[in-house]
Amino acid sequence: ACSTNIFAEMFQKQLIIYDFFNMTHKKSPRAREFRLPFAKFCYNFDDIDHELSKISQFDQMENIPPELVIKASDEIFRITAEIK
Repeated sequence: ACSTNIFAEMFQKQLIIYDFFNMTHKKSPRAREFRLPFAKFCYNFDDIDHELSKISQFDQMENIPPELVIKASDEIFRITAEIK
């Protein structure tokens, strides 16, 4: 589990986890270690699409001009470059 997952609960945001290893699946022997009670778990792209479509903020992002959207990876690279 990622340490930032708890922020979703703190800020009352929906947490959607794409579990491509199926470690959160109810039949997994280690599910209790990885399942968060406030999270939605997705195991394929259809699940993700379904969960994201339920979040109104995600739908609103389509109206943001692409030049204003900052990708998280771009921001990480920028900050890393500044630190060097």
